[in-house]
Amino acid sequence: MRDLGLAPAWLLDNESYLGEMLPILRADFEMAETYTFSPGPSMDLPITAFAGSADKITSAEEAAAWRDITTGAFRLSLLAGGHDLTHTNVPAIVAGISGDLGLSRVDSLKNPTATFGR
Repeated sequence: MRDLGLAPAWLLDNESYLGEMLPILRADFEMAETYTFSPGPSMDLPITAFAGSADKITSAEEAAAWRDITTGAFRLSLLAGGHDLTHTNVPAIVAGISGDLGLSRVDSLKNPTATFGR
């Protein structure tokens, strides 16, 4: 898990927390191994896919496949990092989502409910 960048070091180094997370990680692996994509009608909405330039699990080409399920705009954002982008590159992800929503990064950080619609 460490070599593939599936979980951050702080989780893997904390045995008690890791013990609590193992059932969730096992469920993730089972879902990934058993899922079969079934093509359906394309969605008419914009999609932004984020991919890590050093991701050993999902390639940029695989992330770009999201393009095939929309008739709307598509953007692939290739960021520095591995599969754990949501832990290691949060500012770039927040900036990308905020930009897609037409918000400034500062606005989205000051008022997260405006960003996520609560």
